Amino acid sequence: MPLPDLIADAAQDPHLVRKLRTQPETVYQDYTLNPDEIQLLVTEDKRRISASIPPAGRKENEALANENRRAGKGSLLVAGSGITSIAHLTLEAVAAVKSADVVFYLVIDQLTINWIQMMNGNAHPLYHHYTPGIARRVAYRGMVDEIMAEVCRERNVTVLLYGHPGVLAYPGHLAMEQAREKGYFARMLPGVSADSCLIADLGIDPANNGMQAFEATQLLKEDIALNTSIPTILWQVGLVGDINYMANRYENSAFDQLFGKLRQLYGETHSCCVYEAAEFSALPPRLNWITFKEMKSNDLSPMCTLFVPPIAHQ
Repeated sequence: MPLPDLIADAAQDPHLVRKLRTQPETVYQDYTLNPDEIQLLVTEDKRRISASIPPAGRKENEALANENRRAGKGSLLVAGSGITSIAHLTLEAVAAVKSADVVFYLVIDQLTINWIQMMNGNAHPLYHHYTPGIARRVAYRGMVDEIMAEVCRERNVTVLLYGHPGVLAYPGHLAMEQAREKGYFARMLPGVSADSCLIADLGIDPANNGMQAFEATQLLKEDIALNTSIPTILWQVGLVGDINYMANRYENSAFDQLFGKLRQLYGETHSCCVYEAAEFSALPPRLNWITFKEMKSNDLSPMCTLFVPPIAHQ
């Protein structure tokens, strides 16, 4: 299947990504892509690209076969898969997945799932804890209960979460807290988050003008005052106000409240960037510069981040 091969190769080869962006027709020919596959790339249809990647076979379960090699109590490592599928995995994260007795994961694409299952035969998803209409915090507590059950069995557990495991990732923090309270070794490994990608793709250096960052719903809930003289990052603007899990849809219920606040602070003609990092290396990031006056709810996706330049330095 040529397109899945291209997506997997591009995740590990930045030179292929360069060629894909500068000489796409050559790459299409090299991978013998058919017109439908080319159209998926041209339209940057992440959902259908991800769906085109077939599940991989699981690795033989070496972790369970070698269970007796462990010494001492269980442990917990919480790692991040990064934003761009498998390309952002650190060497630490790779080692944590490979060496674990049990792996739990919460990631967003099939390519990463395939990689996890090839690295460790005892890997389990956590998606089943989500229930439509139920608060995400309820699901997160269920995830942590499942994770901690294995730690308490004195297993060496790795949890792999999308992005940075400590950014917008409540289950990771809660699991760490509980593991340490029970006397188990627990460590969080740093990963690549959306703001890391944004800084690279927008060419921003926080050392120049500083930076402030807030989760969008929390900004409204706590009525936090923004400093309009420094750059601002707002996470999860595409689901602002939505605290419950909704399968395949988001209401973005506090959109008017959030952007009313931003228009009042910055003015209607102030430009901001709706940013979405590349899910696959073969696709470019999405950067949509738009004024607050032009902004509509459907300009935002559940995965987007908002960058607001300072008034004085726009």
